[in-house]
Amino acid sequence: MLGLVIVALIPWDAAMPQVQKSSAFKAFDVYIYPEYDHPGVGIFIEGEVLPGNFPRFLEIQVPEATSMALLMRPGQGESGSERIEIQRRDGKAYLPVDLNVARFQLQFYFNPFEDEGAGRSFTYEFSSNELLPEYHIIVQRPLAAEGFEHSLQNPEEIQGEFGLVFYRQHIQGLQPGAVQTVSVDYRNPSGNLTLGTLQSRMEKAQAERGADHPRETSQPSNLTVVLIVIAILIIGLFIVLKVRGGEKDAAPATATKKALDPITKTKGSSKAADTTQFCANCGTQRRPGARFCSDCGKEF
Repeated sequence: MLGLVIVALIPWDAAMPQVQKSSAFKAFDVYIYPEYDHPGVGIFIEGEVLPGNFPRFLEIQVPEATSMALLMRPGQGESGSERIEIQRRDGKAYLPVDLNVARFQLQFYFNPFEDEGAGRSFTYEFSSNELLPEYHIIVQRPLAAEGFEHSLQNPEEIQGEFGLVFYRQHIQGLQPGAVQTVSVDYRNPSGNLTLGTLQSRMEKAQAERGADHPRETSQPSNLTVVLIVIAILIIGLFIVLKVRGGEKDAAPATATKKALDPITKTKGSSKAADTTQFCANCGTQRRPGARFCSDCGKEF
């Protein structure tokens, strides 16, 4: 009887196994890029682990049609790029990620648009095994999209250069195993990708500026430098993927997104470019006064 009384006096929460009450992540954002530089949907996840919480195992559920995934560790150059093998069980697909650094970026692709004509419709369900803090889901509207609709609730609309539009929704948090669903629907009669359309608009704007300022055409513009860096990075990553996995469709470099993302990109200038404004190694824009690249660590 005494033993029963002692058990009864123990606080209920002390008798139960401890449950994680706070997130191990400082930041976590999910970017959704339909038909940006790939004839499908690109998902970019950026996160930062709080000090003292890594190494850490992160498992993210992905669409069954996911064909390729990469883990990027900013600041580690080519050695920070790692291909992730997709695991499948119980009819679902997962990305198992061993995090041994604080900051990380995930990229994966799936194509829900095959044999759909001009119609584009998909639903992305985001879920992980971790408790997430406040985060954002960002959807980029394709430049060729007509009748674009999405399921985000009261999102912030961000207008970028050359017609780029992003929709960003703030999420209070997400419990382990819970699902955040995003649906997108639009038409793309031309079948054009955003990156190709964007490059055409940038080249047109550059030509118009050159006509207005003929004396400045002898110097490369900011747009030219960005385009050259993007092309080099895409080709370089294509070669890396071919060597490592023999994948037929190469993944675009994260630097492509960063160079053209209006959320992190400083507005362009019509003046001639200073080549030190961008990292020659990864294309990341240089922060004012910085001696080293904030992404790959290379000295300017």
